[in-house]
Amino acid sequence: MKASAESLLSYFGTYTVNEAENSYTVRIESSSFQNQTANPGKRTVELNGDDLKVTNPGRLAGGQTIIVWKRTK
Repeated sequence: MKASAESLLSYFGTYTVNEAENSYTVRIESSSFQNQTANPGKRTVELNGDDLKVTNPGRLAGGQTIIVWKRTK
């Protein structure tokens, strides 16, 4: 149970969309990881058919995260 709780990330805040750059910026007000609230985080977005790909190119832990959401029919 402890390992599961330590691997979860939850947060809330506001975001701003930049349609010209296919991106949005998240301003986290509070997070289960307090270091997430220091700086706004830019995410890029790509829509391809029924797939929505969201990329976080600058993770605090290093590397990047890519999430693909698929539309159900």
